[in-house]
Amino acid sequence: MRSFAACFVAIQDEFCLEESITELHLQGVQHVLIVSPKTYWTTQEPQAEADFKALEGIAKSTGAELVSIQFDAKTPLEAEALYRNYGSQLLWNYGFDHVLVVDADEFWSPEALEELDKLVGECDTAYQLPFIPTIGVPGYPVETTSMGL
Repeated sequence: MRSFAACFVAIQDEFCLEESITELHLQGVQHVLIVSPKTYWTTQEPQAEADFKALEGIAKSTGAELVSIQFDAKTPLEAEALYRNYGSQLLWNYGFDHVLVVDADEFWSPEALEELDKLVGECDTAYQLPFIPTIGVPGYPVETTSMGL
C-alpha cells in the first residue's frame, strides 16, 4: 500500500493552512510536514512570535509536524529552494518514495494529478531532484521580486 505525505513551507498561516491540512488528511495523506523558516526570506527579519504560535496551534490541531529551521541564503528564491529541499529530504528520510511539491498558487487539474499518479506508480526507481532558484526555463535565475517572465 502506498503512503502519502505533504510538505508546506510557511512562515505564517497562509492560504488556509489548517483547512488545507484537514482536507489532505480526509483524502488519505498520512503525514503533513510544515517547514517554518525563522526569518522571512524576503526581508530577513525574524519571524513574528505570533505567526509561529499560530503555526504551532495549526500543527497541534491537525497532527502536522512543525519544524523550525534557518538557512542562510543570498536571495529570497535561493532561501525558498533550500527550505523546499529540506522538507523533501525529511520526507525522503521518513521513507516516502515520491514527493511532489506544489506551490499554493499552482493549480493542477484532478486529471493531471491522476495521470501523474499513474506514471509514478509505473516507475521502479524514485529520483530526488533538488530545487534551484529559477523560473520559467532552466538557467533563467530570478534574483529580485521585480524579475519574471
